[in-house]
Amino acid sequence: MDGNSSCPRRLAGLTALALLLAASAARAETPRWTVRALGSDLTSLAGTRGANLERPEGFVVVNAEETKSWFGVDLDLRLLPWASVDLGLSRGGLRETMIGLSSTVGNFLVERRTGPVQHVTLSLLYHPISPLSGHRVDLYLGPTIGRVRYGHAFAPSEDETAIGGKLGFDVQLAATGWTFTSEASSLKSPFHVLPEVPKRDVAYQRVAVGLSYHF
Repeated sequence: MDGNSSCPRRLAGLTALALLLAASAARAETPRWTVRALGSDLTSLAGTRGANLERPEGFVVVNAEETKSWFGVDLDLRLLPWASVDLGLSRGGLRETMIGLSSTVGNFLVERRTGPVQHVTLSLLYHPISPLSGHRVDLYLGPTIGRVRYGHAFAPSEDETAIGGKLGFDVQLAATGWTFTSEASSLKSPFHVLPEVPKRDVAYQRVAVGLSYHF
């Protein structure tokens, strides 16, 4: 069984565990919600991001890199003082460059285009330090699974399964429901820049800061 076929089972298992925790939380205390708004210009696309091949019209080289602009919103449901489920929506950018050499006239062609990188994720987070236990800092970490859409310039857009994790913390701002947030994440997924080349795994990584509100 390959990795892609096991991903739905992993997502189903993560959802079932979240529902079990939610049932326990309903008997213990009222769940608590957190909305996080995050932004970043510290992003990285690690792995095989380029390809070259020979076509009838000439030789083509394509390379992809991330744009230094990312933003996201998380909705976090605290099920227990030490556990929560987090739904994340985010959007970054992808810049692709194609260099072509014509086999007939010998001319170079250089073309650059940008497209979106969009993630929809579900995370099961562990909170070893939490305001619910008397601290001003809420530390969280855990596994993440979801879907990513790459808006390619020189190949059809692709929707892939993304797996990884996140680590972050919230710091309370005075006696309010607002907190300062910092978060790092890495999500691994298949990727290619040309339809003729096989897909390779890449990791979309980012470090972000923002504000959160707890209610």
